[in-house]
Amino acid sequence: MTAITYVEKHAKQSIHKSLFTVLQITQEALARWADNHLQDLVDIADDQAVLSFTNKMYDSDSINQQLLINHDFKRFMSQKVRRYADQTFLVISPKGVNLASKYNSDLGKVNPVYQHHNEEFSKIFAGHTLFIPPVNYPMDDQHSDQSAHLDERMFVPTVFVGAPIYNHDAKVVAALIMGFNPLIHFTRITELGRIGRTGETYGFNKSGLLVTKSRFTQNLKLLGMLGEKDMAMLSIRITDPGVNLVEGLTPKLDQASRPLTLMASRALKHDESPYYDAYRDYRGVPVFGAWLWSEALGIGLATEIDKDEALESFYVTRFVFLCVLAVIILLIMGLAFLPLWFKERERDTLKKHQKNLEKKVQDRTEQLEQANYKLKVLSELDPLTRIANRRLYNRTLIKEIAMAKRTSEPLSLLVFDIDDFKKYNDNYGHDNGDVILQEVAKILTNSITRTTDFVARYGGEEFVAILPATDEKGAFLVAERVRINIEAENLEHIHSSVLPCVTVSVGIATLKGAQLCKKELFQQADLALYKAKEGGRNQVITYRLDKTG
Repeated sequence: MTAITYVEKHAKQSIHKSLFTVLQITQEALARWADNHLQDLVDIADDQAVLSFTNKMYDSDSINQQLLINHDFKRFMSQKVRRYADQTFLVISPKGVNLASKYNSDLGKVNPVYQHHNEEFSKIFAGHTLFIPPVNYPMDDQHSDQSAHLDERMFVPTVFVGAPIYNHDAKVVAALIMGFNPLIHFTRITELGRIGRTGETYGFNKSGLLVTKSRFTQNLKLLGMLGEKDMAMLSIRITDPGVNLVEGLTPKLDQASRPLTLMASRALKHDESPYYDAYRDYRGVPVFGAWLWSEALGIGLATEIDKDEALESFYVTRFVFLCVLAVIILLIMGLAFLPLWFKERERDTLKKHQKNLEKKVQDRTEQLEQANYKLKVLSELDPLTRIANRRLYNRTLIKEIAMAKRTSEPLSLLVFDIDDFKKYNDNYGHDNGDVILQEVAKILTNSITRTTDFVARYGGEEFVAILPATDEKGAFLVAERVRINIEAENLEHIHSSVLPCVTVSVGIATLKGAQLCKKELFQQADLALYKAKEGGRNQVITYRLDKTG
């Protein structure tokens, strides 16, 4: 029986390895999805228009004023988030009061998410971003913006991301929050982690509450664990019923009194050590599983598969072994070759089992890796201009500074700002403003052509360019070429204070050797840009300590 024990042990280890691989890829895809949405929100929060709306809300002294300001804010946000479906947005004060919202009925009220996640919200007001996994959030009917009592409103599963809104003194004055329907993307990523006929990948919060879809929703309704119109998300707690409910057995404890499953209990304790034996899931079905706790997402993740499906090949192997062993005993030693034949059959069966499982894992892994690649591209590109975004700029600048220090070459940073862009948006509309941003981005990439140079959208109407191994004179020539090319494009802007066409102001900073510092380089370029705008715009200014600082 030692051979059977060995085969069973090896099969269980192989199952756990496959499940954990799927789990890790799922976690990476979810983290990238969250990071992508957070970066988009940071870019919106950095827009000066958001600070302007926030200040107006603080200064308003009547409900009519607040409604008018909120109307303008909603129109502004609808332009910024139009590529997202089923979302909500709010501006929340440090005391948790809704200053602005997609729904007028929210204004002036303490936000329910703030009340239940006060500790997490404190991170925003300390200058950090925030991700809150799915919670039930009260929403007005999408066709009505009338006030409604809280108990009359629909409670909808919502994933929230948050970012700080800074004033001109770099102090956090409010939080910009966006909520998304997790059924559209968040839980679809976990659905890709389902292996075989019974496999399931799901997430749960600190209370052990399911925060993604369940593969077994209809089954849970038949078992009486869900109402006919209920969904498993945010309704099912990952507890152990003590018996297999699918087999019709009656649990001794009601749902509220049951302990967490072995998996959920260990995950909440951050115990991710391999567990090779079967345990009961929230249906009481024996399963094999792998789990982890994601600090970045604030949720636990598990990938499980029913024990019977996972061990199908092993059961066949064991049956064959026992049959052959019985024959061997009956014939005593007459057929000595049979053990060798069995051993070969055992190996073939195990290999087939491993290949089948590896094929299932490979298929899911490829799908998840494709999703990861798409998310990675989205996380590094500005969705409007299709050039690098601020996140990729930050990473690239750190890398180029390290290279410049090693080679003792100068490093130049150019900061571009479209002149009177707010006037353009106010008079031509945000859609036309988006076209201008795309045209300027195109001119920048066509004008800065060295393969070592790097161009990105920094945020709003600001763009940046990193020029390695380029001194002040070379950087000035590049910046002036871009400025001339943009002016020559003759993009209409009759409301500009400079010319009746779109122009840019440019600030340049160049540092070398031990002086090189990411923060100092940007501050110098930004100060030079300020001088260019103060000096009449449509010009290039290079930072010089004796003149500017």
